[in-house]
Amino acid sequence: MKRSILSLSLIFLVLSLSAAWVEVENNTRLFEHNSLSRSQTSIQFTLNGYELETVTGNEEEFSKISYENEGRFIAEGKPNLPRFTRLIAIPDVGEVSYN
Repeated sequence: MKRSILSLSLIFLVLSLSAAWVEVENNTRLFEHNSLSRSQTSIQFTLNGYELETVTGNEEEFSKISYENEGRFIAEGKPNLPRFTRLIAIPDVGEVSYN
């Protein structure tokens, strides 16, 4: 009897800790880039969804947002949200602009 209660408790714990995937409609790849010419590259970021998990701490419930294989802000005072970064090589000559 104790074994079955322990097994059920363990299964419930694992299921309650899993995060739910929240899909965002009208999405494409996370990052897309197009080389419009030798001197111009266009970069587009589109979020296709995120994981949402309810976490309890200090007797309060919080929502934790995460995205697989992406970094996080770790500075104190910043929200614990996913951080999306990519590196782009820029030549030494020319100028850089963004909008």
